[in-house]
Amino acid sequence: MKYFYKWTLLGFILFAGSTLFSQTSFSLTPSIVYAEKPKTNFVMYNYATLENLTGDTLQMRWVKKSVVTGGTGHGGGDLDNWIIAVQDPDNFHSPANDLDSADFRLLPVASFTDKFLLHLHPNNTAGSLVVTFKVFPIANPTDSAIVSFNYTVLDVASAVAELDSNAGIAIYPNPATEHVLLRNTAQETLDVTWVSPDGKCHETSRILPGEAIWAQVGNKVSGTWQLLARNAKGSQASFPLVILGP
Repeated sequence: MKYFYKWTLLGFILFAGSTLFSQTSFSLTPSIVYAEKPKTNFVMYNYATLENLTGDTLQMRWVKKSVVTGGTGHGGGDLDNWIIAVQDPDNFHSPANDLDSADFRLLPVASFTDKFLLHLHPNNTAGSLVVTFKVFPIANPTDSAIVSFNYTVLDVASAVAELDSNAGIAIYPNPATEHVLLRNTAQETLDVTWVSPDGKCHETSRILPGEAIWAQVGNKVSGTWQLLARNAKGSQASFPLVILGP
């Protein structure tokens, strides 16, 4: 009986220890991120959410582990037309950077910027893309997470659930110089993300059904912006807005 209690106590200690040490300093969810859009879409993107589980700022690093493409341009060809970019909480890394790794800070206070995004500009080319990243604190690389972005670019625009372009975001005036009125003409709440001409995602506004909001554009770079409207089911549509310079 003495040995039974001894081994039971030892097992409990090992179990508790394994539970304790399985904790990580951050989380990254989900581990697989999906997106599916027609090839005519200007840009497609989705994200995984980062969370700092400590009380201190973490100096983080992401590393691109693999890129797998499929479709008509597999091994080169048409898929070379694709433009891929990464956005972490600190920076937007344009394709010109040609980076396989970058560092960023993960603050202890949750923020809407705590996202790890992969942008894909399909440039009217269908195919599939799987990009896998490893993310970890620089001080402790073994405390890591893996995230894969699984994107499908469809050849037929109607093959994916899209918001009705007549029931989405009405923009007035367009082109605009100082302010625009954005009105939700759909029967559901929409999250509208501003995408600049270089493909970088900026602020996101939530607009209720039938609601109209004023947005200032005089402080934004001139060019053709895209307003990406997404509903709760993940269906989305892109609405162009031309911003004229002074």
